[in-house]
Amino acid sequence: MEYTELAVLADRVLEMSGDDDERVAEVLDTIDPVVRNELLLSDFLNAYQVFYFFFRIRLQEELRDRLILTPASDVGAGIMVEELDLYQIIFLVRKGVPLACVSDGKHLIATFTGQESYHQARTYIEEHL
Repeated sequence: MEYTELAVLADRVLEMSGDDDERVAEVLDTIDPVVRNELLLSDFLNAYQVFYFFFRIRLQEELRDRLILTPASDVGAGIMVEELDLYQIIFLVRKGVPLACVSDGKHLIATFTGQESYHQARTYIEEHL
């Protein structure tokens, strides 16, 4: 999809949903998956909107605020969502699939995929590390 078309689509999605994260996710659900994946990794959305789309989880305010300030385009390379003790949960999207990785800051320790991956990463840290 052309850059300008993607910009128009993003404007339409945000206009239809206002600032409601749930509504943004619902509108994104209606878009063709190929086009939606382009939009989810563009600079037209923020990382929190992408995170919420995949996981439908409301993060604590300070975590949410950090992701709101991060462009969605950074999600393709991976962004740190949360630190638990000495470990980090990294969120990324590959081929339209969300991944949550557990890292010690130097190495990836575990990787989980799919809609439950963020919860699985948190559980892994709490139970194994």
